[in-house]
Amino acid sequence: MKIAVLDLHRWIKNKVYESVKIANTLRNYFDGEAAIFEMIRIIPPEINLNEFSAILVSGSDSTHIEKYRGYKITREIVEKAWKQSIPVLGVCAGSQMLGKMWGLHTEFMDKPEVGWYEIELTDNGMKDELFSGLPKKFVSFECHIKRIYEDESENINILARSQNCIQAVRYDKYVWGMQFHPEDTIEEGNEQIRKYDRREPSSKSAIHSPEKLVGRTVYKNFIEIARKKKQ
Repeated sequence: MKIAVLDLHRWIKNKVYESVKIANTLRNYFDGEAAIFEMIRIIPPEINLNEFSAILVSGSDSTHIEKYRGYKITREIVEKAWKQSIPVLGVCAGSQMLGKMWGLHTEFMDKPEVGWYEIELTDNGMKDELFSGLPKKFVSFECHIKRIYEDESENINILARSQNCIQAVRYDKYVWGMQFHPEDTIEEGNEQIRKYDRREPSSKSAIHSPEKLVGRTVYKNFIEIARKKKQ
């Protein structure tokens, strides 16, 4: 089984920091390949979707990622995957991309979310296979300055929220988006908090208990969804 990780970062240092972590987390749950494709910095040749069991779209270090040609190409790949019922998961900016594809909008927040935040599953989230095995409330790292609008659209199924944001959405049978970063360890998340030098975030909280970080179960469940779909 192969998973494609589509990276939306402009700079390789950020790609290494996030997408490699995500790919390594995915590899914990299957004996296969998690291939990273740089969609902005070095646009790859055409990706043969027939080779992949699932697609994951990363976050980004650009607040205006839509202006890059690779963003459009990534959307085209995701649309093809969706039409072929290949499971798709968007993380952070990847989730916002999916929201726009389904007719939603994003907005800049008054304050960035950079730190550890409580995520709460909705009733639908508690029933969704992507969040199987997770408690109703859990803690995860956040690093974003934009969010999806609250929306009354019947085309989306909100699975999780935090105090300030929609945190997870199911857009179709095999398409999910999540705003948070469950791949981050305590050390990695706290280091990002220390290094963050942009606008004052809404929280500078830190955690010190690994037992609270159960969010990686999302990646495990995503792999299992892809495995079942492939069978």
